[in-house]
Amino acid sequence: MKNLIILILTLSFLGSVEAQEWRIALSGPLSSMGYKPSNSNSKLMAGGELGTNYTFLFGKHFGIMTGVEAGIYKGRTQLNDGTMSTNMIDDQGSAFVYKVSTKGYEETYQMTALSIPFMLRFRTNLTIDTYWYLDAGVKWFMPSSLIIHAKDSSMNTSGYYPNWNVEFNNVPNHGFSTTNNWKGNREEALQMGLMGSVSSGFGFPLGGDWTKILYVGFFANFGVQDFWKTSGTTGALVSYEPNGAMPQANGLHNTASGKVPLQPFSFGITLKLGWDFSKKAKQKGKLNEAPKENHKPISQPKK
Repeated sequence: MKNLIILILTLSFLGSVEAQEWRIALSGPLSSMGYKPSNSNSKLMAGGELGTNYTFLFGKHFGIMTGVEAGIYKGRTQLNDGTMSTNMIDDQGSAFVYKVSTKGYEETYQMTALSIPFMLRFRTNLTIDTYWYLDAGVKWFMPSSLIIHAKDSSMNTSGYYPNWNVEFNNVPNHGFSTTNNWKGNREEALQMGLMGSVSSGFGFPLGGDWTKILYVGFFANFGVQDFWKTSGTTGALVSYEPNGAMPQANGLHNTASGKVPLQPFSFGITLKLGWDFSKKAKQKGKLNEAPKENHKPISQPKK
């Protein structure tokens, strides 16, 4: 919380200074949670960001950029088919091994986030009407809760009782059965933290000078820490329901194999429209104009 207050105060201070360039940016289209438990595969999904920022230039090539951005991050994790076992106590007080066998189990994730970037910018002219830029730095990332949608084409729950050396797998009234096309939902809390960020591309003037600029480039955002707020439990993939109710989703995060970091990332193409309010931008535009010839009238000889 202390770091967040410092960042907000810094942003407020910079906002009170006359910005030399203001931009709006749209970035996408791929994202992932960067979450890969054992025996699983992570998949990319659609995601993107919309933001506005200010750049404060120092000298000809360098500047500092900050602002505010809003983004949507999505991802998917597919679990390899198999069985996960958890030691539990049933409703009669007997110890047993709760087994969850899956076929086609997957989780899809979605979250929204606000972020405050702090980036160092370098730019240099390639031609008279094109320059190359590189932005690199960090973002203070403030995510919402993580929404998890889970599904499995065929899920079987069974109970093995080692004291009797017997396994029950078709007793629906006691929570042991097969469910086709099972679905479940869950929500997990996330914490704030730092994301790394880099962007590079080209800028082109719009109009007669450099006061309005179109940027086209590539970007990548990546988590540099674990964003899970809690370490989760080491329970079963789905709940044990001794009364025969439908098993509820616990999520991979709450299993022994799911104890891996959540480090979201996104990458793709970024489009930006900028307005440069510095005097140099207007002067640069004037230098790009062709010089006007100064023709003096030819005097007529006196008769």
